[in-house]
Amino acid sequence: MIVPTSNLFKLAYGKYAIGAYNINNLEQALGLFKGCIDSQAPFIIQLSKGARKYADKGMLEVIIRKAEEIFADAVFAVHLDHGDEATCYDSIESGFYSSVMIDASHEPFEENVAITKRVVEHAHAKGLSVEAYQRGRRTRGGRRGVPAGGAAGGNQDQHGHRRAASLDSGTSGVFSATTPNSSTSDLPAKSLWRSTPSLSLARAKNLRQRASYHSFARRSPENSLLCTVTG
Repeated sequence: MIVPTSNLFKLAYGKYAIGAYNINNLEQALGLFKGCIDSQAPFIIQLSKGARKYADKGMLEVIIRKAEEIFADAVFAVHLDHGDEATCYDSIESGFYSSVMIDASHEPFEENVAITKRVVEHAHAKGLSVEAYQRGRRTRGGRRGVPAGGAAGGNQDQHGHRRAASLDSGTSGVFSATTPNSSTSDLPAKSLWRSTPSLSLARAKNLRQRASYHSFARRSPENSLLCTVTG
């Protein structure tokens, strides 16, 4: 059963994590549905702009809807991952997606907010929630958020995290904000094994507190920041 992404977040908030999985084809869809049925876990299917181009958005929808029919006990949401503005609008109008992610992080921050607000207006009119994205700032070392010579999981630049909090501070109306938050975010695959991967839960907590301070006093507790941690 396809449900709104926001419903899954409200049920999980403060209790457990919900897996979000990108798929591109039939085999991945079958594995995902079987695994989540076996573990009795709700889940989020993420479809990227690239996946929609590779497999065709219509083909992906047919695969997922058939899987929904076969695996009748599955509870899941369908989420557009890293979409541009046009792809977000197409997904919103399709009536198939539970939520969308607008990635305008390549634009100046103010333009990112403006684009995000436009997507939010379209999405909310259809009852969909929106995820926004803000990249960390590149430093001399070439890695987002990690100073030159910095160790994995070290003191990372908080610039991107502050901006992500601002994206969700009521200026845009998004439901969740995403920023790279691990020692391996945005690293080439060949670099992953040069250091021990780590996840900064302290930074995730700090981001949540920043966003909560700005905006969530005006919202119900279950709508507090759902910080998507990437790594």
